[in-house]
Amino acid sequence: MKLEDLRAFTKIVDCESISEAARRHALPKASLSHSLRRLESYLGVDLFQRSGNRLLLSDAGKVLAAHAKNVTRSCELAEDAILEQRSSKAVHLKIGAPDELGTTLVGPLVLDFCRDNPEMNLDLRIMRVSELFHPDSDLDCIIYGGDPPEEEAKNMTARRFGKYVSRLYASPGYIERHGSPQTPEDLEAHDLILNNGETGAKRWSLSNGARRVIIRPEGYLSSNDNWIVKMSAVRDRGIGLFSDFFVDYEIRTGTLQPVLNDWVTDPRPLMALRHSHRHRNPHINSLIAFVLERFNGFYHYPYRDSDMMLRGSDQN
Repeated sequence: MKLEDLRAFTKIVDCESISEAARRHALPKASLSHSLRRLESYLGVDLFQRSGNRLLLSDAGKVLAAHAKNVTRSCELAEDAILEQRSSKAVHLKIGAPDELGTTLVGPLVLDFCRDNPEMNLDLRIMRVSELFHPDSDLDCIIYGGDPPEEEAKNMTARRFGKYVSRLYASPGYIERHGSPQTPEDLEAHDLILNNGETGAKRWSLSNGARRVIIRPEGYLSSNDNWIVKMSAVRDRGIGLFSDFFVDYEIRTGTLQPVLNDWVTDPRPLMALRHSHRHRNPHINSLIAFVLERFNGFYHYPYRDSDMMLRGSDQN
C-alpha cells in the first residue's frame, strides 16, 4: 500500500468527487483515479459507491478512511518533528524554473526573497522541462508557466499565482520595411521567427474572441533559445511570438511593438509546484507564500535597480 494512494484517497473522501479533488488540490484527475484504482486493487474491495455526481464511501471505504487519516496525519507530524529539529540549522532551498521564465520573472522574485530572508541559502537553477520534472531531481520548488507534464507532475502539489498570454511582436524597423499585417492571413507574406526549442510552439494557435487561427511559422531563421529569437526580432529579422512579460522591457523602450494585437494565445497558468510529501515544509511554504503575496503582475527586465512589480494586474 502506497502512502501517496492513501493521500489521494483522503482527498477524494473530503471532496466526495475525483473531479472536485483534482480541482481543489490542483492535481491531475487521471492521477487521482489511478491511485484510487491501485488502492482498490491492492485491497480487493470497492471503496466508493456512486450516488449521482457524488462518491459515497462503501462500508470498506469507511473503515479505511478512519485509518487513512490517522496514517497521513502521523506522517505529517513526523515530518513536522524533523523539520522543527532542523530549524536551527542552515536552510538550503533549490528552486527550478525554465528558460526565459526563470531569467525574466523568477530571478527578480528570488532576489527579493533573498533580501527578506537572509538566513536562507537559495540555489536558483534554470533548467529544461525534462530536467525540472525528472524523478531524480532534488528541487524543493518549481516555478512553472503552462500545464506541467501530467505523468511527471502527478505526485506534486501546485499553487497557481497568475497567468499570461503570448502575442506577436516585431521591431519598428521590420514594420517600416515590410508593413504591418492586418489579418492573420497576411502573415504568410512575412518572415516568422520560430522558437524550435523544448518550450517553443511549432504551431501558433491564436484567438480573437470566438475566432481562432493556426499559424505554421516559416522563415529563414529559427532557434531553440527564446532570447535569440527575441534578439532576432529586435534586429529587424521578422515577427516572433512572445509572452508579454518576456518583452516588457522592449515594449517600454520601443524596440518591439505588438502585431495583430487582438490575437493572443490561450492564457497559461503560472504556478509553484513541490512534491506532495513535502507540503508541510515551512521553508518551502514560506517561499511559495512570498511568491503568492508579492506577485501582482509581472516584473520588468531583470538586473536593473528600477525593476518593480506592475500593480493592478489580474491574478486569477
